[in-house]
Amino acid sequence: MLTKLQQIIEMAQKNDPKVVAVAAAEDEPVLESLKEAVLEGFIVPTLIGDLEKINEISKAIDFDISNFKLIDEKNPLRAAKAAVSEVRNGNADFIMKGFVSTAG
Repeated sequence: MLTKLQQIIEMAQKNDPKVVAVAAAEDEPVLESLKEAVLEGFIVPTLIGDLEKINEISKAIDFDISNFKLIDEKNPLRAAKAAVSEVRNGNADFIMKGFVSTAG
């Protein structure tokens, strides 16, 4: 049984990184979390959203996104749909919510 965060990290590092499609990725806390997960070797992100804002935030937090798949979609609803398509098409393993409203 896993009882400590370090155990989860060690277990995740034994597997290949998972591809996560991030809907409306132009969110600083989300990009900071992704940066840490990339550094730990857990994930490879596909960033979907307003690429101008994503690039601006990434530079501010010193997160090199040049090797990731980037999809420019300024509308958050369409970004969410694109993330779903990435999973449906087998290009990503799961979805992460970025700057998308959880209402309605």
